[in-house]
Amino acid sequence: MPHETVQIRTDDGVCPAYVHHPEGDGPWPAVLVFHDGMGVRPALNEIAERIASAGYYALLPDLFYRIGGFRADPATLFSDPVQRADFMSRVAPSASAPNVMRDMAAFLAHLDADPHVRAGPVGITGYCMGGRLSFVAAGTFGDRVAASAAYHPSNLATDAADSPHLLAPRITARVYVGAAMEDRGFDEAQQA
Repeated sequence: MPHETVQIRTDDGVCPAYVHHPEGDGPWPAVLVFHDGMGVRPALNEIAERIASAGYYALLPDLFYRIGGFRADPATLFSDPVQRADFMSRVAPSASAPNVMRDMAAFLAHLDADPHVRAGPVGITGYCMGGRLSFVAAGTFGDRVAASAAYHPSNLATDAADSPHLLAPRITARVYVGAAMEDRGFDEAQQA
């Protein structure tokens, strides 16, 4: 299956992104794949490839490009206090919702300009951090987003002034939220 790495110029620099699409010229509907806190890694490219094999143009941007990229060991990232502190203070803020929503203009422009992409709204999917960003993008970009899938997202409904649930009235996309069975970051109150 064809895949390549592209460089997308954003307001904050150059974001490497991985493109997967079926054989042929297309055009295919586009899906943005937002990674989780572990960063871009082979498992995420496998997800993008699986999406492409279903007939989509999948774009997987490295949302941690502002810090030169980041990949973590899932077994130790949140159990090692030093790694966790680095993630919370340096890594996660680089892919904050405001930063990624600012990047969305560049991601959408890339999709609009690529002849392999069918014109029209896009789908967005993500896991954990990426799921939250998928939901925020659906509320921020309205008609540009046809579908948003958020798997194991957290903090979708909080008391914060920028809580993602406040964007719900602006969402025109079909939204799927796949919550974990037990998740303090997306408990039953938030789900309701």
